Amino acid sequence: MPPSVAVPESSDPSPGSKSTHGSHAITTSRPMDTLTIGDRAGTIHIPLQPTFTSALAERSWSLEHMAGAFRLFGKLGFGEGAAGHISLRDPVNPEWMWINPYGLHFSQIRVSDLVCVDEEGFVLSEVGARRPVNTAGVHIHRELHRARPDIKAACHAHYGRTKASGNNKGVETRVEGVCIDTIGDGL
Repeated sequence: MPPSVAVPESSDPSPGSKSTHGSHAITTSRPMDTLTIGDRAGTIHIPLQPTFTSALAERSWSLEHMAGAFRLFGKLGFGEGAAGHISLRDPVNPEWMWINPYGLHFSQIRVSDLVCVDEEGFVLSEVGARRPVNTAGVHIHRELHRARPDIKAACHAHYGRTKASGNNKGVETRVEGVCIDTIGDGL
């Protein structure tokens, strides 16, 4: 049984555990279990990020989810032209970073399109697509990953509907774009 399986409330709860589900309460150390109801035995849980048997397995899983995040951003309108990036610290070599290729719309990105760059921002020939990447995006995300080794991924997008432009009627530009940074585990 996985260590996250909830036990009936009548058992001796461990420190930091929470009870949930009203009169059919269970005790759990998984905070997400307090938001959902599973079976009475407490064995049905929200899936969490898996654990991996190797860094290569983690890379594969992460790249699949990164490509999915790009397509979702594209569907939600967060891909304005060539602006915006999602970057991922490489699980195999933490000095490397994965990023989107230049000029490909978010909604079209697949795992095979993702580009891996080295610690200086140059496209690697060993792994990933061999396509050019946005210089500003690489430098900004590379510095973010250097400054915050605890961050696995970062997102920066421009949402078209947030653009405003000044005109002769005195409308002042207030919002130029949208920036979302995902800090912590996963995408």
